[in-house]
Amino acid sequence: MGPQDPQKLAEHIYKSSGPSGANADYLFSLEKSLDELSPESGDEHIKDLANRLRKIQEEANRDPPEVSTARAIYHELKKVGSTDEQEETEK
Repeated sequence: MGPQDPQKLAEHIYKSSGPSGANADYLFSLEKSLDELSPESGDEHIKDLANRLRKIQEEANRDPPEVSTARAIYHELKKVGSTDEQEETEK
């Protein structure tokens, strides 16, 4: 796909999920797994995305209740039932 804006990618990960769950959970698990392999196995791109995602989550938790609810509803509406639908949604 070529270079992408890391902040926009983190925002996309924040609001996306697939058949196996939230993309944020996958990113955090990937970051942890890479760190546990060996000290030099970490990936700066993954760490940067994970840190950006944590900041997005922190900011969302500081929103007034009505904004947090609107974000949750939007996130829920973005879910789809199949992998094919998910791939179309992400295009």
